[in-house]
Amino acid sequence: MDFLEAKRKDIDQIELENSVGISVLASWTLIRGLDASSVHTAMAAVAAIARPPGPQVGEYYLGSVVKVTEEGAVISLAPGKEGLLRDPSSLFPRVNGKSEDTLDVVGVKVAVEVTQIDDEGKISLAALKA
Repeated sequence: MDFLEAKRKDIDQIELENSVGISVLASWTLIRGLDASSVHTAMAAVAAIARPPGPQVGEYYLGSVVKVTEEGAVISLAPGKEGLLRDPSSLFPRVNGKSEDTLDVVGVKVAVEVTQIDDEGKISLAALKA
């Protein structure tokens, strides 16, 4: 079942609130109405359902370590969303001073805070103290 079809109740509500008709098809969504303003409002509401906003600065996540590089630990926050924890040394002790030696931490759950999102969408993280 298509994701938007699974959200049919929400889509029905958008139709009622905006006096539009919404048809969800295999690879596209058709929104029709008599008033351009209502159609645009409905489009924004459907887009918010289809593509919910990603992580925001100041939010906390319990993520999983995906990999460790020289730059830090890459943490999975949500499907398709990863961030970089630049100094994971407080969480994962280094062997011989190399972060690559901590590869056994892949999959470990880590509590983090989103501290910055740059113009390219790259997410910087800080570890939360237990």
